[in-house]
Amino acid sequence: MKSVYILLTRTNTLFSQVIHLFTKAEYTHAAISLNSEMTCVYGFARRYANNPFCVRFMREDISGGVYARNNGTPCAVYALAVSDIAYSKIKSRIETMFREEQRYRYHYRGVIANCFGKAHRHPRRYFCSEFVSEILIQAGGLHTRKAPCMIRPIDFTQMEQMKLVYSGNTQDLMSFSQRHAKEVKNVSKQ
Repeated sequence: MKSVYILLTRTNTLFSQVIHLFTKAEYTHAAISLNSEMTCVYGFARRYANNPFCVRFMREDISGGVYARNNGTPCAVYALAVSDIAYSKIKSRIETMFREEQRYRYHYRGVIANCFGKAHRHPRRYFCSEFVSEILIQAGGLHTRKAPCMIRPIDFTQMEQMKLVYSGNTQDLMSFSQRHAKEVKNVSKQ
């Protein structure tokens, strides 16, 4: 068994505030990491911190970009235990998408439909939680009756399979992640 990590955040950007207004959710963004150090976090996010319209699949920097502009962004990290096979599938899918990032776009219609409780699916277009949930479901690591296009970031907090490992802000997350990674390695050695 291995673990993948779901990072949930709510920045102070206008887009995040609008989503929060509609959903009233504590978190408005989701991303995924393959390690507890949170050094490689992937999701659909702003390419440039000041441009809300240039959103793409990317490797997110939790110490820079939008997070640096929103110092102390509230966040939570949830661990999901998955089989070695599911982990390999998740990793492979992320690597493929990262290599072919120009093929993927942000799913604006999907996120708007989701805010109104409607489903809207489009091939190669994702909003953050749709991407995270689809990749986990397709790999067999997450079991839910909801379609990926209906999953919101806050839904991960309600899933029994998810284990909360951190709650705080992005500013303190890196030091926590380094300590947590050491604990995970020590446990796996025993």
